[in-house]
Amino acid sequence: MATKLPPRFTSLLHHTTYPSISPLRPALSASGKTIIISGGGTGIGSSIATSFARASASAIGIFGRSEPSLIASAAAIPPRSSTGHESRICSRGSGRCWGDQRSV
Repeated sequence: MATKLPPRFTSLLHHTTYPSISPLRPALSASGKTIIISGGGTGIGSSIATSFARASASAIGIFGRSEPSLIASAAAIPPRSSTGHESRICSRGSGRCWGDQRSV
């Protein structure tokens, strides 16, 4: 018997960023903004942090439960070319924030 797939709500599925939602578009710039992401250590949250960094956010805070995944996610955020950005890592498990992670 064939596996039944869940219903699709759109006619097209995207697996990468496409031009109309690219964080490099000036209309979608996050320049000068502070971004806070809950669940930023893995999956969608980590991808959101990376996209906001590409959109020139001046500060990105990622929060989650696992210190190792938060550190890995912060390390994967691309550095800005001119002024840099700040990432602060906070773990719910330990109840603390640490490591003023700055990249230039």
